[in-house]
Amino acid sequence: MKNKNKFSALLSVITLAMILFNQAALAEETPAGQDQLRLHTGTPKRTGDPVFSYTVEWRVDGGLTYRGTGLLFVKGSDNRKPTTDIQIAKNMVSALNDGMVQQYPSWRGVLPENTPDQPELVLSNKDGFSFTHITFRDYTNQKITYDVLGKTFNVADIDMAIDMVFAADIDYIEGFTMAKPKKTDKHQGSIEISIDDDKPVIIKTNGKTTEQLEKEIASALGSAVLSTKPLYPSLKDRDNRNNKPFDGSEVHMTHLPAKSITIDINDPSLGVLTKFKYSDTNQTTEMFDDPVSIIGLLGLLAIGYVGFTWYQGRKKGKATNQSVDD
Repeated sequence: MKNKNKFSALLSVITLAMILFNQAALAEETPAGQDQLRLHTGTPKRTGDPVFSYTVEWRVDGGLTYRGTGLLFVKGSDNRKPTTDIQIAKNMVSALNDGMVQQYPSWRGVLPENTPDQPELVLSNKDGFSFTHITFRDYTNQKITYDVLGKTFNVADIDMAIDMVFAADIDYIEGFTMAKPKKTDKHQGSIEISIDDDKPVIIKTNGKTTEQLEKEIASALGSAVLSTKPLYPSLKDRDNRNNKPFDGSEVHMTHLPAKSITIDINDPSLGVLTKFKYSDTNQTTEMFDDPVSIIGLLGLLAIGYVGFTWYQGRKKGKATNQSVDD
């Protein structure tokens, strides 16, 4: 009977280990191109050298998350040779690749691609990785369209957020820009947002705060709500330029049954952060990406097995002594 109990305990430990390792193995099956995002760039309307950047965060299947940021300065409309929409899309590829150059090749989970001679950028996950978050920071006043290559955002399980910000909050870069610009309540222009081929929603920006603008946007878009909590924490990478903390409100669009959204800012005092949150289905097996964690788990299982057999032996001994005393 004693041997039978030990055998049952050992069998249980082996079975549990096999189930856990099998789950870890099954997690490493994310195919390349499962997560995607495409954007069509526009011609910058802002003068000077406005900045555009974006950060992509991805997860190694069942493992840790990594990020890459692409940042580029754009030659504005007053430049002798302003940056074109096609050049922006092309430069976005090299900017993100440069942002990932310090990472080991096996950690780089995103593939940025530009359609030749087209103002188009496509971001796709590589085999064994999945997207978690993407943030675009646009201070160029260009018209940008985002889509998921034929899918609707709700089918692709992607939630979105729009965060209006003042350009003055990021235009100043210590050691790069001479003077810190000030916000002004005299700014004027418009924000145009359209979903699919619907008629654009037009919001006048004249002198309004970013929260007031977001409130109007949420009210005008029937599928949006104003939130005082961010869709996800601010993505910060090694390059801290153009990173802006959450300012207290943003527009959320979850389970949006649309294939595309277009955002066009026509106010040089304003910029926009557009955020995309992907379903992070691989995080439950994060502990298995580290061999040390696996060894630790085996150690715990072994301790549990030894403790169980010791307890069974002690219980058996007590029962035997009691029968002798009787």
